[in-house]
Parts: sequence; C-alpha cells; structure tokens
Amino acid sequence: MSFWNVLQVSLLASAVALLLLFAKWLFREHLTARWHAFLWVLLLARMLLPAGTQVLRNEISLMGAFDVPAAAGIAEAAVANHFSDAPLDAQPVVQAAPGVYQTLHLAPQALPDWLTRLDRILCWGYLAAACALMAYFLFCALRLRLAVRRYAAAPEPLCLQVRELQSRYGWEERVRVRIAPSGGTPYVCGALRPVLVVPAPLAGGIDEMVLLHELAHVHWNDIAAGYVFTAFRCLHWFNPFLWWVFGRISDDSEMACDERVLGLLDPPEHKAYGHVLLSMVQQGFRYRLGTSCIANGGGNIRRRIVRIARHKEISPKARGVGVLLFFLLAVMCLTGPAAVAAHWRGAGVPGDDVEAALRAAERYRPADANEALYLYGKAYTLDNGYYRYIVADDGTRDALKQVFAENRSAGRLPWGFGSTVPDTLLRAVFAPGEAVELTAAQRAEMTVPAAFSVNNVVRRGQEYTATLAYPGTDGQAGPAQRAVHRYPYDRVRAYRQDGRWVVQSLAQGEREAPVDFSPRYGGDALLTYTASDGAFEYQILLSSHAQYEFYSFCPGKGVWQEQQDPLAAQMFGGSGVRLVGGGGLYSGIMRVRPLDGKTVPEGLGVACSTEPLTEDDMPPAPGTGGSGGGGPGSIRWQHSLSAFPVCAMVERDGWYEAQGDSLGFCLQLWEGDPPERFYMRTEWRGRLTDCAFAVTGIGGGV
Repeated sequence: MSFWNVLQVSLLASAVALLLLFAKWLFREHLTARWHAFLWVLLLARMLLPAGTQVLRNEISLMGAFDVPAAAGIAEAAVANHFSDAPLDAQPVVQAAPGVYQTLHLAPQALPDWLTRLDRILCWGYLAAACALMAYFLFCALRLRLAVRRYAAAPEPLCLQVRELQSRYGWEERVRVRIAPSGGTPYVCGALRPVLVVPAPLAGGIDEMVLLHELAHVHWNDIAAGYVFTAFRCLHWFNPFLWWVFGRISDDSEMACDERVLGLLDPPEHKAYGHVLLSMVQQGFRYRLGTSCIANGGGNIRRRIVRIARHKEISPKARGVGVLLFFLLAVMCLTGPAAVAAHWRGAGVPGDDVEAALRAAERYRPADANEALYLYGKAYTLDNGYYRYIVADDGTRDALKQVFAENRSAGRLPWGFGSTVPDTLLRAVFAPGEAVELTAAQRAEMTVPAAFSVNNVVRRGQEYTATLAYPGTDGQAGPAQRAVHRYPYDRVRAYRQDGRWVVQSLAQGEREAPVDFSPRYGGDALLTYTASDGAFEYQILLSSHAQYEFYSFCPGKGVWQEQQDPLAAQMFGGSGVRLVGGGGLYSGIMRVRPLDGKTVPEGLGVACSTEPLTEDDMPPAPGTGGSGGGGPGSIRWQHSLSAFPVCAMVERDGWYEAQGDSLGFCLQLWEGDPPERFYMRTEWRGRLTDCAFAVTGIGGGV
C-alpha cells in the first residue's frame, strides 16, 4: 500500500462528492428524499474501488480529469503470478500495445529511495491514526451498548405499542425496548440486535409517530449504513471535506426516513408529524456511532419540516428522473475515459528548431518502461534522433547533439542519426532480393509502412530487458535452400536513472527465422515449456510481441503521412511488412529431441492443448500435416511430424522442428496470459502417451 494511492482515492472521492452535491442541488426540486440519500451509494462505490479502477470506459467519465491510470491502473502483469514457483528470479511481463487498452501493462516506474522512505513513514502514520480513530468509535459504541444493557426493560403497554406498529406495516424485525433514566429523545441502538431506547419522561405516553420513525430506521437498515460510513470517516480522517459530506449523508438519511414515514401515514397526519419534529428542536442532540435519532439538530429539523410541508405523492416522472440521474452519475463516477494510450502523454513531433525540441525532450518523462521501449524502437525505425534522445543516457545525449549539429551544417535532415532501418525497409519493399542501391530521387519520394516489434519483455529487479526486431529481407539458407527471413534485432535494457527512463543497447545484429505461416523468432524464448513421453523430449518455445507501425513513412523526407504520429497503432498484418511474430501477441514453435540421441521422429503424431485433452483429441495420422485453431484463452491443435511437404522437418543441434508448425498460427489467434501448462497426447509406433508441459525456463531472446 502507498500513501500516495490513499491520497488519490481521497481526492477522487472528494471530486465525486462535489459532483453529487452539485447534481443534488440542481435537481433538488425533482428528486425525492430517498433518491437524494440513495445517490450517496455512488460515493461509497467509488471509495471501495482503488484509484484508477474503472468498471467501463467512455467519453464522459469524470475520471478523465485525473491522471490516475499511470499511478494505480497499471499493475504488474498477471502472468508473473502464474510462474512464481519457477526457480528463476526473472518474471515475464506481457507487453501491451498503446492505442488498445489492455489489462496487462508493465509495472509503474520506481520512486526515488528518499520518496519511498517518506511514503513508508506516511503510510504507517496514516494506518496508526485510522486504527486509533476506529478504536475510539468502537469503544464509544461498546460503552453505549453496555449502558443500554443496564437500562430497565420497558413497561408492557409500550412494548405492545411497538409490536402493534410493526404488525400494522408488516415489519418482522425483533426490537427490544429499554427505558433510559435521563431525558432527551428516543433512539435506536445496534444494527444486528436493535434496541429502542425511550427516555423515562416519555415512557408513559410517547407519540407513535416517533416510534414509527425509529422503527423505519431499523426496517431499512439505516444503522448498518451508518457503521459503514463511519468506517470511511476513519479511513479518510485527514480529509475535512469528506467528514462534512458524511454529516450530509446522515442528514439525508433522516430526510429519507421522514419520506418513508409520510408514505405510511394518511395525508391529514402529515401536519401532525411536522409538529412532532418541531417539538424535538429543544431536545439535545449528539451523534453516537450505531444509533439513529429523530432529532438531528435544530437547523436540520427546520429543513426537514419545510420538505414535509412540500411533500406530495411520488410520481412516475420523479422516479424516472431519479433513475436516469443515478445511471448518468454512475457512468461519470465509476467508469474511466475512453482509452487511447491511457497513461502515455505522447512525446510529440519535433520541428526544425532543434534547440527548442531538445529542451522539450529533456523535460519529457516516459510514463513507464513500456513507453521508453516504444520511443527507442520508434527512433531507429524512423531514423529520428529526437525520440532516441529522450531515452538516452548522458553520454549518448552528448553524441547525439554533435550529430544534430553536423546535420545542420551539412544541410541534412535535422534528426537523422545513422539508423539503417529505413534503407532496409526501402530495399525490402521496392527491391527485394536485389543488391541494388536506390537513387536519391527514389528515396525522396518512396514511402513505406515503417514498423518494429518489441518482444519478450522480462523484468529483472528494477530493470527490464527486451529484444526489438525490425523488418528485414527474405532469402534462402542451407543446402536445402530453405526459405528464411533475415531481420535486424537489438537486445536492450530499460532502467531508471536520475528519475527518468533510459534505454541502453546490449547487443545488435541480424538473425534469421524460417518462413512458413509467418516469421517466427530464432534464439531464446520468453517461456520454455518441457515434457517427455519416454521416447522423446519436447519443448514449446513461446515468445510475446507488441508490434507498431507508422503508415506512409517517407525515409527521404523523414516524415510520415501529414506529420501525424499515429502513436503506435497495433498491427495485425496485411501491410506488406514482415515482422517477427506475424501480427499476433504470441508466437511459438514446438521441437522434439530423441532421448536415445539417434531416432528420427518421422511419423510422430502430437495432439496438444492448453486445456485437458478429451477422448476426441487424437494425434493425426502420419503424413497428414497439421491443423489448429485458437481463440481467447485456449489453444488446441494436432500435428504430425513427417516428410509431408508443408511439414518438412528441420534438424538443429539435435532438435527436430516442423516447418509449417500449426502451433505458431494458433498462438497468433490466442489472447490472454501465457498458460501455466500445455497438455499433450503423442502417438509413436502405435503407442499413445499422455503427458503435460511445465515451465522450465524464462528467457528474453527473440
């Protein structure tokens, strides 16, 4: 728990309370007293939700006025909980694409050490004060309850009067009646075992309207609601505005009770009920936890009498106004703003004024490691050093300043810093497979859908590692001239330095991946699942991806369509740009290794799923290839390793992979957290074996 989150919740609650007060004032003549009281349920619901939590998202949310998603709406990825038992200190984090609001995001940025210590001190102080205040209220309630227990039982006529009133209106709550030796006004004490306390001077002849009011509190559980709001008084002890609001809630509860009583009485009795309230003005009033009292102060009683004088039957129109207003306020108070990059402010588009843009870059702070990795990849994809400058360390910033100065002297594009990705894109799109150089005129006019992907984000302590992949070229490799995709990659780490995010390159190079349904990663995987059936060892290598595209980018001019930054639209293929992962959130391969080191797994059949297999899930016959299907939360596919053309086997370092593996296609359709395990049924030489995959490794390559 963080004290800053507590302040945020209290601030949001105050804003909701202000909105409710304004709505109640605006519709004061159109809402019934019961609706005035019921609207406070929205405040209770808002205080129960953590800061930044919204049930739905829309355009008119009050929460859009508060920058809370970055602080509280971003949680550690849920996938980390799935693998907490793995014997590794790194946990996978699923990268979510901005522009599409998802529940999985990177962890929020760390606080400086001194701020963390201050937060801890404030947090313990807040908890101590809240517990002390709650203990005081409970002590007062317990002391009152013990005092009431010592009061004498009410005379039988009074008890009969109470039971007769309950019977008249069909109320079945058991209420005991006690006589207080001192004066004052009647009140009800206790929520679970209510006791009606009547002062001794009134015991001989109390007006039944007073009894009816107190019994109505019992019937509608107003005392239990009072306990709940008192608990929130303790939690928000530092907020005087909310304390005043809680007093208003108590007053609205009394007015709602008056309205209920008036609904039970005949119209000629309404005036008499007002006189009863007026007679209570001179009585003493003091709020006690766990009680309700017909007298709540002279000023409040006068307002209640005015409302009684204006009372009329509740019309369908009044009910309709209350329902519509409640749902409108619920949408504004409990939902969030329509999410477009919910916690990224956007670094903007740099102009030609390099000095001004660099000052803006030094002020800009990426919201989290997620945005820092995005800006880094964007810089190399567009050859735009402005974005690289934002997430560069001090030494790299000095070098970039020198490059920008040289660009200005030579009349080149101001933000170029030597990235080769745009040229690779141009050759891949306009001269694939040809070793030709594009002319300056061609480069000045040609546009490409520039793109990159962020893969296998892993948290290690306070740092994050990931592999960025850029579009490459297709070719052939090996004696069999197997189709491959060669792509540039950049292994990076993101970390905090002097209160800002810095991204540093660890290794750069070129890798190749087989071309089948889509390009897949080579090298390590984010998650490695392992299983064995006694004849073979199996591995599923799972990788995660977030892919971004900038439409109609012109490398020669350094601009994209209309100079509008699309803020990393998530790409789902169809653009002509080939990326690792092929447009899905995940990609994967399955590979097989014979335990005896020499058996070739030709003819091996495999049926695999993220759910327990059924009798119908059988491996396909040898040579029939593979089939698969996926959907949110589940993957199910069957596969046969054979010499069938679409499933040609490839042997690498003793492991056999199937080119055209349907698992990669299934994973692209799949959504949700990585599964805890895969279930598998194999068929080898007529023998069926069931086994399960478990996570045995967490890596970060691509």
